[in-house]
Amino acid sequence: MITKKEFDMQSKSRLSIKIFILLFLVVIYGCTGDQEHKIINKGIALIERQELDQAILEFNKVIQLNPKNAYGYYNRAVVYGLKKQPQEAIADYNKIIEMYPNTAAKSYNNRGFIYYSTYKNFDQAISDYKNAIRVNTKYTLAYMNLGILYTDKGDLDTGLESYAKIIELEPKNIVGYIGRYKVYFKKKDYVHCWQDVHMAESLGHKPAESFLKQLKEASGRQI
Repeated sequence: MITKKEFDMQSKSRLSIKIFILLFLVVIYGCTGDQEHKIINKGIALIERQELDQAILEFNKVIQLNPKNAYGYYNRAVVYGLKKQPQEAIADYNKIIEMYPNTAAKSYNNRGFIYYSTYKNFDQAISDYKNAIRVNTKYTLAYMNLGILYTDKGDLDTGLESYAKIIELEPKNIVGYIGRYKVYFKKKDYVHCWQDVHMAESLGHKPAESFLKQLKEASGRQI
């Protein structure tokens, strides 16, 4: 499930490459040997301490031990993202996708985020997000990214579809309602906007006072 923190990081600062740090612990690929696993854990600990150059050296060791170890490439790509080296990150995601095209949902998603946030290559980003969903049809983070991208493009109806899919998959997912009520506001559909605001509130979300003020003024109602 997408957390509100993940959504806020992308919706408030869509270009923030730091979103990757939320993902590196949940990648799922093949088996890893004990030695490789220990090195990966050491690299992750270095990331947590912001020792990024040292972390890269550890992931390099993993890849040298096993050139097919997707964890090594994935976590190194995460670090390259944090270091604002998008081409290097893309190269590592490319390698994972080449080796494991049917399990690389997170690599597709992360690569798409780079294409969108760094290069504004909407077509490539959309293709990657859709491939992420092809691999994992319940990957709500990819649907969220599609919603953000389509909304940014001005394709509000398709953006709504992406957020609706999140809600369909996870009816108690706050992110779906937050994203959708923002799109409804842009479409001046204040009835549905209020409905999603109330749903998000019932799940523990507190909309920004500035947004509520705009919504009240635009809709001519208080609740």
